[in-house]
Amino acid sequence: MCELMKEIKKFSNEHSIDLTYNWRKQKEGDVDSKFKDWNGKINDILKSHEKNRGNKLYNVVDEILRWGGIYSIGETRKRFYVEKINRENCEIDNNTLLSSWTKILTAYDPDEYRIYDSRVAIALRVVAPDYAWFLPSRRNMDVIKHLKTINPDEETPKDSYDKYLSILPENQEKRAQCEKALFMLGGAVNIDMIKN
Repeated sequence: MCELMKEIKKFSNEHSIDLTYNWRKQKEGDVDSKFKDWNGKINDILKSHEKNRGNKLYNVVDEILRWGGIYSIGETRKRFYVEKINRENCEIDNNTLLSSWTKILTAYDPDEYRIYDSRVAIALRVVAPDYAWFLPSRRNMDVIKHLKTINPDEETPKDSYDKYLSILPENQEKRAQCEKALFMLGGAVNIDMIKN
């Protein structure tokens, strides 16, 4: 078991957090199937030389974002993501919206990328507090504000994402399990759990 998973389990045991993965009443296997399906669609589209492949990619990107609960992203941002995937440009910079872009990247190449959203970032802040993880501020605002009072410093989105990928296990199955455990832990964290 990797060090990160040990810390996740320790915190979840101390606070009676159930790490059984689910998202919007979808169980882990259902979500894994969705990502496998999206991965196949994206890669089939990219292999094709059709003129309308951008429209097909748009539909997949839109579906991923809706699944992820990201409704407020405008057409310009979606088209930007489609163009990046179309060019197979997976760059993350400090203007990247990690919560949305990493969901798309994980569908595109789950062996290389994992989702980094506010729940994952909250969990990282509580189980690996020696690093000032970037906190996407779309959900769990009370917890995020409290974490920022504990440590107001924040690394850049790019540096945080690179660090996150570097501390995940190398084994792809364990990597996915760790990401899902972080997601569940981060969604369950409340202010009382992190007051010391």
